[in-house]
Amino acid sequence: MSKDFSEDQILEGLQQEDEEVMKFVYANGKNMAFQWILKHGGNESDAHSIYHDSLISLIESIRKGKFRKESKTSTYLIGIVKYKWLNHQRQKGIHFSEWNDQLKNIEYEEEADSKEADFELLEHSLKLISEECQKLLIAFYYEKKKLKQIATTLNYTESFIRVKKTRCLSALKNQIEKAS
Repeated sequence: MSKDFSEDQILEGLQQEDEEVMKFVYANGKNMAFQWILKHGGNESDAHSIYHDSLISLIESIRKGKFRKESKTSTYLIGIVKYKWLNHQRQKGIHFSEWNDQLKNIEYEEEADSKEADFELLEHSLKLISEECQKLLIAFYYEKKKLKQIATTLNYTESFIRVKKTRCLSALKNQIEKAS
């Protein structure tokens, strides 16, 4: 009977070389990785080798703090598999424009995951600052209102709003640093 693990349990288990967690991660990513490699010109031996190397890279990334929790470990692992396979093909002298497109897609997906994670962090941190700061920062940065217009809406002077914006932005940055 297979046990499911949370992302935190997976990260901790991989750092500590927990055999049960390692088997779980291996089993959960294997089919997708093998299918992708086989679909893109590889064979079973290639798939085993690339997948094994990718798992080692995943564990090393987690241990060295390079994995930033911007995506699930399974997504990150498949990204490593794709990158390693395309790199393997390139080293063999296979240069198809499709490989370059695939590599760009992998980088784009990782960038999109990163941006989504950054947005979620910002959204979470914004909720932790005062309501007045939330209104001010949203009005200025999201709604693109001028400081003078915000000052009128909040019944303050423009110079006060300028100072308040700086303080609110500082409070938001502190919350983001605490959360990351």
